[in-house]
Amino acid sequence: MRHTIETEQKKRPDTGSERPATKPGALASGNEQSLKASLPKAYRDLVSDHERLIQLSRQAPRKYIAAVVAAVYCLALTVLAGFFAVRQRFGPPLGNEQRRIYRCLSEKFHAVPEMALHKAIEVQAYLKDIAHQHTLAGLYNGVGVDLGCGQGIVGGLIKDMAGLACLEGLDYYDHNEALVQTAGYGGFRQGDILGMPYESATFDYALSVCVFEHLPDIDQALAETRRILKPGGRFHFTTPALAFRDSTLGYRFFKALGLTKQAEAFQVFKDIHAMQYTYFSQAGWYDKLAEQGFEAVTVTPLFSRHQLFWYDLMNLGVYRLDLYFSDKLAVFAHRHEWFRQWMTWVTYQLCVGLAPEEATLDNATHYYITCSRPAGERLKPA
Repeated sequence: MRHTIETEQKKRPDTGSERPATKPGALASGNEQSLKASLPKAYRDLVSDHERLIQLSRQAPRKYIAAVVAAVYCLALTVLAGFFAVRQRFGPPLGNEQRRIYRCLSEKFHAVPEMALHKAIEVQAYLKDIAHQHTLAGLYNGVGVDLGCGQGIVGGLIKDMAGLACLEGLDYYDHNEALVQTAGYGGFRQGDILGMPYESATFDYALSVCVFEHLPDIDQALAETRRILKPGGRFHFTTPALAFRDSTLGYRFFKALGLTKQAEAFQVFKDIHAMQYTYFSQAGWYDKLAEQGFEAVTVTPLFSRHQLFWYDLMNLGVYRLDLYFSDKLAVFAHRHEWFRQWMTWVTYQLCVGLAPEEATLDNATHYYITCSRPAGERLKPA
């Protein structure tokens, strides 16, 4: 397995999605080598260790402690949601599109509000790009694929709101095809992005929502994506930026205390915990995609440090899986309609208060990236 981390992080002017004039620095570093050595074994043990800790969280006395933590968590988020609700009454009104995004994701992710926030930020970026590119309407009237679609919640929302004609799903895990199709997908296949079960030049476009950073071979993943696209086909994806590693709450906490070694150790821990292999700067992505034969590349800032701070704060529970409570919130919400409605309202207000903020190149922790397979490229005979 290979972990790619670009270490160059020079300041550049905020040029939006236009290519910076400066070239990225070297991709390898001492830190990269240490990650290469530490990640493989950790990845082998990670899933079973997570399952073991979550099982512990369901046993006494931890389940009672987790219940108390969950209650405090819900009350704290309610206070924050109330603040955002009051602020919104005196602020600029939301658009109908934003309301629809937040409402849909709040209903789906009421037990994990931070996930609703994360996906709301990403869905807004997709819709701003796809739905408003009227000159490419013919492209999106074709057949697309959502790479790493999961259960189709996010891709289905993008498909519906952007008016995509036909979107299929691909995921490493064997999700129930009928469940994915309820999200509006034209079909579902189980498969690996590093070796996709599709013929070459099958799709007019491809989407992927924060998946490619979890793949151990980014070059192979991009090559496969390019292969399944038709000439002129467009690829849209989101991914953490190189700056993400220095922007997480844990890293900033240790760094503020002058604990540099602990801050760097947290970066490695975060990479292992989140199963993330690949980070590039904006310029690094331009070069990587050009190297893989893509053209018409845009790299747009996404997910500000301020938004990531609140996401991390709401997501602190994942660092103590022996006290994990999101599953318990989901069960309680399923049994008690009043609680489901309460947490749906809380989650919606959190999205209202945090998701509309637009990132800049200086504070972005993620990117929304688009690129195309060259339109004039000749296909090799089978």
